[in-house]
Amino acid sequence: MASSSRCRQTWLWLALATGLLTAAGPAAAAPPAGAPADGGALRPAVDLLDRMPLLFVPEPVSADGTTGFVVRGRQASVWLSRAGLAYRLQPADALNGPASWVVALDLVGATPRQPVGTEVLPTRVSYFTGPRQQWRTGLPSYGSVEYREPWPGVDLVVSGADGELKSSFVVRPGADPGVIRLAYRGATSVRLGPGGSLVAETPLGDIREQAPFAYQDVDGQRVAVAAAFDLEPGADAGRQGYRFRLGPHDPARELVIDPVTLVYCGYIGGSGDDRGYAVAVDGDGAAYVTGVATSTQTTFPVTVGPDLTHNGGNDVFVAKVNAAGTALDYCGYIGGANSDTGYGIAVDADGNAYVTGDTNSNQASFPVIVGPDLTLNGVTDAFVARVNAAGTALDYCGYIGGSGTDRARGIAVDTSGRAYVFGGAESDEASFPVTVGPDLTHNGLRDAFVARVNAAGTALEYCGYIGGAGNENGLAIAVSAGGSAYVAGDTPSSQATFPVTVGPDLSYNGGGSDGFVAKVNASGTALDYCGYIGGSDSDNVYGIAVDAAGSAYVAGDAISTQASFPVAVGPDLTHNGFIDVFVARVNASGSALSYCGYIGGAGNDYGRAIALDGAGGAYVTGYTKSDELSFPVLLGPDLSYNGGTTFGDAFIAKVASGGASLDYCGYIGGSGDDAGFGIAVDSAFTATVTGYTGSTQASFPVTVGPDLSHNGGNDAFVARVSSSDFTLGATPPTVEICAGNNALYTVTVGSIGGFSSPVTLSASGQPAGATASFSVNPVAPPGSSVLTIGNTSGAAGGTYGITISGTAAGGLNHSVGVDLDVVVIPGPPTLTTPPNGATGQPLRPTFQWSAAAGADSYRLQVDDDPAFGSPVVSAGGLTATSYTPSFDLEEATTYYWHVRSENVCGAGAYSTAFSFTTQSQPLPGAFGKVSPANLATNQPTSLSLSWGT
Repeated sequence: MASSSRCRQTWLWLALATGLLTAAGPAAAAPPAGAPADGGALRPAVDLLDRMPLLFVPEPVSADGTTGFVVRGRQASVWLSRAGLAYRLQPADALNGPASWVVALDLVGATPRQPVGTEVLPTRVSYFTGPRQQWRTGLPSYGSVEYREPWPGVDLVVSGADGELKSSFVVRPGADPGVIRLAYRGATSVRLGPGGSLVAETPLGDIREQAPFAYQDVDGQRVAVAAAFDLEPGADAGRQGYRFRLGPHDPARELVIDPVTLVYCGYIGGSGDDRGYAVAVDGDGAAYVTGVATSTQTTFPVTVGPDLTHNGGNDVFVAKVNAAGTALDYCGYIGGANSDTGYGIAVDADGNAYVTGDTNSNQASFPVIVGPDLTLNGVTDAFVARVNAAGTALDYCGYIGGSGTDRARGIAVDTSGRAYVFGGAESDEASFPVTVGPDLTHNGLRDAFVARVNAAGTALEYCGYIGGAGNENGLAIAVSAGGSAYVAGDTPSSQATFPVTVGPDLSYNGGGSDGFVAKVNASGTALDYCGYIGGSDSDNVYGIAVDAAGSAYVAGDAISTQASFPVAVGPDLTHNGFIDVFVARVNASGSALSYCGYIGGAGNDYGRAIALDGAGGAYVTGYTKSDELSFPVLLGPDLSYNGGTTFGDAFIAKVASGGASLDYCGYIGGSGDDAGFGIAVDSAFTATVTGYTGSTQASFPVTVGPDLSHNGGNDAFVARVSSSDFTLGATPPTVEICAGNNALYTVTVGSIGGFSSPVTLSASGQPAGATASFSVNPVAPPGSSVLTIGNTSGAAGGTYGITISGTAAGGLNHSVGVDLDVVVIPGPPTLTTPPNGATGQPLRPTFQWSAAAGADSYRLQVDDDPAFGSPVVSAGGLTATSYTPSFDLEEATTYYWHVRSENVCGAGAYSTAFSFTTQSQPLPGAFGKVSPANLATNQPTSLSLSWGT
């Protein structure tokens, strides 16, 4: 990519995503554009680049052996040569049309440049074709290819993003972006498509470039800049040129034109009225969708499924969309003779799908098997069902209900396979299956209910009400890793009867309803918290999600303005129309809102679901009647309102992790009515949305998808939206050094959604005077750099928290923390005993000193020479702060002693020496008895003299 010197300048970035909607086969070299291509095995047209392994491999790309790069897949190939790009397409049916077709993308007016591979990948490619001498083995592969200055001051980088080819144009300061001109050669026509895309038509299908998007970083906020394709008038000799039209922007600021793209978007439906209401994604990226279908099996896309026959009225449908979005792995019904609707879906680690909703079909026709209740209890019961991983059958299916009307709206599953169901119940405790629960007594005409189904699906582990004197709607549920259920909905009940406890607001605010949020403890016996979110008008919560820390995120819609609604931090603190979407985060204790704000425009805007990524980003979907003049569109996936009489367009918005701004926001829609009702997010920060649409393929942004043709009435749709970002990591988490040495950390920069913009690294928090440098800076993701903390000789000992930050175009900023433990050579301890100048000390004195900071051990020296030339005591490795010699010192001698501290980094200086003098040898005591005694008489001639005590 670009060199580090360029990163200090202002750039213009222009990025495009290209998806091919036909099939293509392999070839040895790029044939002429606009002509059939020879060779290549024939394959059905399923998809193209979405199934390609986007490795850029150096290969000969012309008959004269000129080397370029080839992206080669089972069903498509793309060449990159000095002249530009070429696509080879292969048909779905070789019996009807040419064997393959080549379309070239020329760089008009450019100086031919040899493309250069960048971002070396670990994959090696080998070709074992023809005689052995023609085999090519161990070829390198690259994640991107760069054309350096094909136009003056402009670089072109081609990379892969989520199975799509992505072109980024880097315009240096002073260069003219108007020099960028491209032309398709060999296409039968080139036209503008839905959502501002560019479509190159061929006899074998279409090549589609997603619309370009632009923004600038202004005071930490992303400000959108208009960007669009501009077709040049008059195609000649099968060549259609185009360039880019950019709106007003600040030329002194960096401008990023980078797509938030629809990875796929397609229909699930038949000739009747079919609606998607909920979606979940598994670890492999497959999407699971449920909703309602009136279409029978004659037009509905049943394949494998729990039931391939429509049963009457409305049936629940459940479908699994493969990870590429190109086809249904299974699709079938769950239903009986009457009306059945699926409103919630969850998936476990094994790929089993858990579905809930409501039904008024009794057990004579509804597919009850194993279940918490096998008998319909009233007019309408909630139901819960588990579809096996293959999608071929129900593991269990049963009712939850009483004699009244009871409906389920949300479901979640824990790691043990227990299903958590939330909804509304008009049935009282006389017939409703209350057992353990937060409340076993029905409170009004309709209460919310929460229930947990055991892993076998045979019984309820708990079931109880949450409600007051009014009518509550239980609308959404999530479950934490610890098994606590987080639920949300709306209520008109005041605090006099509603079970508020801890909560973001314990007082009902008025209007027709307030939203509510509650946490049910893991045993289901009580509420950990329960409170309102609302203002003086009607406000409703429709979606909830929970993060690893236990914070709950909710989305819904609000009529209440900021005068009474609890806006705090938020993407927008001002109400925009009659009804606005709102999004809020409740802290882990449930006692307050961490943020709360609006998403809306001048029309009516409705929030229906919310999901989270691993970095705290919140993704919201719903529908809006606000056009782009007032709705906060940013980046995409479509910045233009498309119409509709009732719902308008579906939308998707990503709220930044702090809640203060939007990372992106755009429409998903066509000229009919389109609404988003369910959303899920995978580990790659890719959002999958479901809902339903009355828009046909003429205006709805179908790209890759399970079905690209509208089937009638309303169709369910499923769409996947990808946004580019980078990740930041550092290892090891802690480095210990001695002062004066260097500390090294490996910093890794990852790519999400094909993000390839340079990431500039910085570090803070290091000791005063220390330096921080990176071996590579900026880093082109995915990549790495080594952080060196140097010049630490003057650092004080202790632990330093180092923050490593990465910034990239568009205000993207991530950070990661590491620790630096600096160990310094310890200072001398303070001597205490014997005190300096002490006399009469014992011959085996006990030496004592105070502990020195950072010392692991001590060394004591004692000598009668103040220069310590030959110490009589030299004791090292002392871990205590006292020492007694094992032998006597000389009497009446002056000694000197000092101590030094030691640790892993070395030995410190000795303390200032103290002196002491040992005691002298004692004088003899007085004589006691003497014999003979003084003046004794009559003594023998031989005397024995004695004395003593």
